[in-house]
Amino acid sequence: MEKARTGSTRIMTPVKPGVIALEYTDRWSAFDRGSSGQTIPGIGAARCACAVKSFWLAEAANLPTHFIRQVNPLTIHVQEFSVPGRETLSGMVYGRVLPLEWIWRVRVAGSLLIRIGSGEIDPVALGFPAGTKVVEGMKLPRLRLECTTKFEATDRHLSDKEARNLAQLSKAQWEASWHLITKGVKVTNAGYHEAGFECPDGKLELGMLNNGRIIFVDVFGTQDENRIIEEKTGASYSKDLIRSYLKDTPWKKELDKAKKEYP
Repeated sequence: MEKARTGSTRIMTPVKPGVIALEYTDRWSAFDRGSSGQTIPGIGAARCACAVKSFWLAEAANLPTHFIRQVNPLTIHVQEFSVPGRETLSGMVYGRVLPLEWIWRVRVAGSLLIRIGSGEIDPVALGFPAGTKVVEGMKLPRLRLECTTKFEATDRHLSDKEARNLAQLSKAQWEASWHLITKGVKVTNAGYHEAGFECPDGKLELGMLNNGRIIFVDVFGTQDENRIIEEKTGASYSKDLIRSYLKDTPWKKELDKAKKEYP
């Protein structure tokens, strides 16, 4: 059994059978590159605070999560779930992490706009009337949900059928997953709105308990998972700020080149 596991922005350690600690650091990552090796002072505590607030909002709405408690400004305790290809940290798990990332959107932004522009996605399929000129920031007629792979080297968009088959979910479990995601987005976005922020899009992850129940795992509603914008000024308060800074740099061009040469 491992003593600890270091991720790109967090350190995971066993607490007792079935429970692990997630300790936030001030490191950052972008574009699936792993840890940058650089730090942003205070970002770890900010991420932790947003994660804890999101868990509280979810639990107040009777939405199940694997959150147990906050230990200090940088650390939370959560139930451990198994991850494919990895040894358990605590020696016991409550269930398994589903191999999907659930991407939700309420506005047109980022990669969705790119996919619309390339013709990959028809605006009509998003609920827009035929002939609508779709631009950045436009509110979607309805919440858009889609899945990508979680444990592959590069995130891959999946059809609903592909996602359900990959996650090995029954029809009832699949419907429960979508219901949980929809309610989770609603309650966390309401919390951000109350604080003066808007979240155009974000991602969530789910797990399946050993009894088959679907719950929220990992963390959600943080600056890494959500695109967060101050409503009055339009200022960015999420990892999107880092991505925007890096996207036109020589470093990003070299990274894209390396990913193509060594997929």
